[in-house]
Amino acid sequence: MASKECARKPVTSIYRPRRPRSSPLFGLFEEHFDRFQVMYEELFEREYGPLRPVVGKVVEKYLECGIVENGFARVVCSNCKAEFLVGFSCKVRMLCPSCHAKRLNCKGRDSRIDSFNALG
Repeated sequence: MASKECARKPVTSIYRPRRPRSSPLFGLFEEHFDRFQVMYEELFEREYGPLRPVVGKVVEKYLECGIVENGFARVVCSNCKAEFLVGFSCKVRMLCPSCHAKRLNCKGRDSRIDSFNALG
């Protein structure tokens, strides 16, 4: 539920959009992952086995995460009618810091609720 103060504050004080392209991890994957995939067979496959196809899919989803150009939801404050866009998330566990943190937060909240319910 929106606070009554939201009309007086800029939207960024309520919601701070992610800037995934400015992340060092994003830059690392964007610049080097294609080359890693090409070199993997020669350098690592003998010791670690073939690179599973899911790895490329996960990295691709991560590189699209939170970028408005790849899809978004328009959020409107019901109180002050301020609007902003939220890029869709990749929901990738472990690789994407934002989605992983969100998942851990939800899981922690759910376990606290379960613990509280067990007391009652």
